[in-house]
Amino acid sequence: MSHSIRFFSKFVPVCSVCFLLTGCLSSVGSIADSLFKRKATDALADSTGGTGDLAPVGPKIKLKEVSISADKGANEDSAIRFHLVFVFDRKVLTEFMRISSKEYFSKVDQYARDYPGMFHVNSWELIPGQSVANQKVDAGGGKPMSVILFADYVTKGLHRQRIGSDKKIRIFLRKSTFQYLGEE
Repeated sequence: MSHSIRFFSKFVPVCSVCFLLTGCLSSVGSIADSLFKRKATDALADSTGGTGDLAPVGPKIKLKEVSISADKGANEDSAIRFHLVFVFDRKVLTEFMRISSKEYFSKVDQYARDYPGMFHVNSWELIPGQSVANQKVDAGGGKPMSVILFADYVTKGLHRQRIGSDKKIRIFLRKSTFQYLGEE
């Protein structure tokens, strides 16, 4: 029996109990990350011709609808620009996953000139206490490889989130960050 199998046979029952009691998955993620980090790094290097520096492509994009709700007092009681970005090019995806929302918003016009047709933006701006429901989203006519949310908060932080294979998402703009819930 390999070392990792012995470890998991002891770890999984304890972690399962912890998850049932607390709902916490952070331990599972960090342990799995450390156990399989080398294999993931090797796979990424193989898929990028040995460089290993391009962002991995995510699951098939199915997003069709978004609802956004800004709490009272959200963004230190300031309006929040919010972009839902459909990405069609791996180089652009890699660039966007390296930057914060602050940097994205300061350069979005230049990105549009540098990468024409390689990403498509759906944009909203909400004031605290405002909501928009069931907004149809436009992928820009192509088949995106990823979707990224950027929220223009005044507070420090990345304020960026990559979306998986959800068909609908609900975004909650909070005081100093945002959260999203996906629905299949």
